Amino acid sequence: MTKDKVSHSTTPPRESKAAKLTRERLAPIVEGVPEDERGAAEALSDELVFMAGTMATLKQFVADHGVVAVDDRTGAVKESPAVRSYNAMVPRYASICKQLCKMSEDAPTVDPLMELLNGEDEDDEA
Repeated sequence: MTKDKVSHSTTPPRESKAAKLTRERLAPIVEGVPEDERGAAEALSDELVFMAGTMATLKQFVADHGVVAVDDRTGAVKESPAVRSYNAMVPRYASICKQLCKMSEDAPTVDPLMELLNGEDEDDEA
């Protein structure tokens, strides 16, 4: 696969459906954070929204182009950079989710976060 054959998403990650769903699901969690920590919680929430959009874009790219790429210089088959990026982002995403959950006073009963982490979404059925 050469560089000129690779197409990239023109939708910025913040505008993706995954990013919008993440923002909606995180809103009640951020509201449950004490006022003195709210700024940090909002910053973490923004990072999660960006990461959700980026991971959705990477996931689509991998679905469209596969998990391997051919090195232009050597012709060797290697793991796709999109797969590497996605795999590196998943643990960071989970860590930020955990950190935000710990900040929330409602953490033990936060259903939207658990739905987000479990990938449950009734809107995805359509």
